[in-house]
Formats: sequence, structure tokens, C-alpha cells
Amino acid sequence: MESYTTPSGQERHRGRPRGINPEKGKRWPSKAFDAWRNADWYDRYPEGGGTTPPPWEAHNALYGAVAAPTARGAGLRPIALGAFCDSWLERHNVDGQPTSQRSRAAQVRKIQESALADMVVSAINVGDVKAFLASVVGGESTVQARLSVLRAVLDAAVDEGYAARNPARGQGVKIQTGNRRPKAREITRDEWALIVKALPEWLRAAAVLSTYCGLRAGEVCGLKWESVNFETNRILVRDVILEGGVERDRPKYGEAKAIPMTPEVAEILKAHRSRVPGKRADYVFRDPDSGRRFLTPADVRYRWKMARKAAFVGVDGMEPVAARWHDLRHMFAQDLVTRGVPLMHVMRLMRHAKVATTQRYTWDPEVDDLAVMMNTAPIAV
Repeated sequence: MESYTTPSGQERHRGRPRGINPEKGKRWPSKAFDAWRNADWYDRYPEGGGTTPPPWEAHNALYGAVAAPTARGAGLRPIALGAFCDSWLERHNVDGQPTSQRSRAAQVRKIQESALADMVVSAINVGDVKAFLASVVGGESTVQARLSVLRAVLDAAVDEGYAARNPARGQGVKIQTGNRRPKAREITRDEWALIVKALPEWLRAAAVLSTYCGLRAGEVCGLKWESVNFETNRILVRDVILEGGVERDRPKYGEAKAIPMTPEVAEILKAHRSRVPGKRADYVFRDPDSGRRFLTPADVRYRWKMARKAAFVGVDGMEPVAARWHDLRHMFAQDLVTRGVPLMHVMRLMRHAKVATTQRYTWDPEVDDLAVMMNTAPIAV
């Protein structure tokens, strides 16, 4: 069994807590086990046989003074959550991909901007955590990411003696989605054509690949001419450019996959190659003005944003749309489903690991559309 001492002088033993809460006469919930959250009950209380702890006074005489759970925050070092987040981020945000580090840092900044930031860690309760989650604007994935980071921060606060319990792991803390961000409307083909026309000429073929082949921004940036086969009209999705310009030789789900392209897409790529020539090992899309070997997803998104702003200037009867580059991939999936392509085939073309992911992007037909589908087959009596 591994033992350690917290900065506040409390001795801890790693293991699963067991025993009876002397205040309530019931078993301790492992997630709400106050000062002995990581303690092994049999090691702490051998005289109790692991079932009944001695009185508080006897425990303090044997093991040193520890705050009772009824005296919330007593005997703990005071520190504001916002300040503790800075030290936690400095120590824990060193592993993983650059995108993961940036995402973790962004979640910490959101916590520091909330009402929890000025609260003393030991004074935060379950109600405070629920109010924080209810204020998060976004979908379930956004709320879950925010809650996961908050739990990790408060776990570290408990281990370092700043809190007796982690309220983010308390009973009743669930994902709140009442303030979900309104879903942006889908981009039309006319709007798509205007935005693509406003893109630099050397980037228009990339938008075509995302719209008609479902490539992600990082996959478009990482595409090389050696992965494009004009004889079979196939594209091997293998190389990816991550955020920050990190090159990786495997796509999101870890396996290179070949996807088809229509003859029209192939002709557009051939025309692009005549304008931006390159060797087999060269990247397909490069900014001729920058001189760099490849683009990054941030470059693509920035160019798309600028084109989106410029596309509707002086166009009567059309309003600018808040479409992202990734929405082009959604258009690809929705178009396939609208044309009756089976969902499992759409999943394969989208290169999703689960069909549930594909279902989030697919088209939801109206009742009138369903009626038309039902009337297409003649009834033979």
C-alpha cells in the first residue's frame, strides 16, 4: 500500500475507503469520504475491523487532528479556485497533443471567468457546481468537458489539502443543457458558391474536397499528391496536419482509408494541379505567397472566415451566414442521406468509428418529405 503526506500534514493511504459515518450511522460513500478520501479503512482502523471507526477524539489522539465533515473547511488551507487553477494548469497541462493542451487551458479560463473563481476551494459545495454547469452555454460535449476539468482541478485540491471533498463528484451533479447554444442553420448551395468564389483560387479545390468527399480541415492540409489516384478516382486519407503545424501520418481514428471522388471532383483537382504544380511527395494545398510547405487548419479557417465576410457584400436579398469550414463536411453527410444512401455507408464515407456519430450530422426529414418517401413504391395487390 502506498502512503503519502499532504502539504497540510495529513497522512494518506491509497485504497478504497470503507466504514460507517459516525455522524449519520450509514456507510461512507466513497466519493464523499471527507478527510480520508484516499485512505484504506482497514489500515486506518485495525481495532474496528474495518467496519466501525472510533470516536473523533480517539481518532485525533491516534492519528492527529483532522477536521470533522460537519466543520466544513476547518483545518484546510484557504485558496481561491481561480488562483489554484493557475498552479494546476502549470503542473498538469504538459502531456498530450497540443490541441488537448489548448483545449484544457481554454476550459480552465472559462472556470476562472465564472463565479467559482473568487470562492475559497473548501467552501464550494454541490449547489455551486450545479449553478456553474447551468450557466455554461453549449451542447452536452461542452458541458461535459467543462465538468471533467473542474473535477480534475478539485481532485488535486483535495489531495493537496485545500478541500476535504470534491463537490463536483457529489450526488446530483449532472450535465445541464438548458442553455444550449442555438443550432446554426444549414448553409445553402447558393451561399456555398458565393463563399467559395470569395476564397483564394488556390484554396477553392480544398473546399470542394470537404464538401463532396467529407475531408476534415486537417486532412485537407495533410493531403499529398501521392495519395491522389486519378486512374481509380480514389483519395487515400492518411496524412494529417494538426493544430500548430504538427505533421501526423495517421488520420483521426488511426487508420488510413481510401475514399472515392466523383469525376467532377477529379477534374477540379487536375485543374488545381496545373495552377499549383507539385511533386508526388508535395502537399496538394500550399499558400504560394507564404512559401511554406503546407497549410495548417488555422490557416484554412481564417481564409474561410475572411471569404465568408466578403462573399455577401453588395449581394441583395442574402444575409451573411455563420458557417464554419467543418460545416462543409456536414453538408456532405446530409446530402448523402437526402439521396437515400444507407446510414452505414455514410458512416464509412465519413470515416466515423460509431454510427451514433454519423446520426448527429444527418438530415432530419420533415413529415411531408417522409410522406413522399412512403408513396414512391407501388402497392401490388
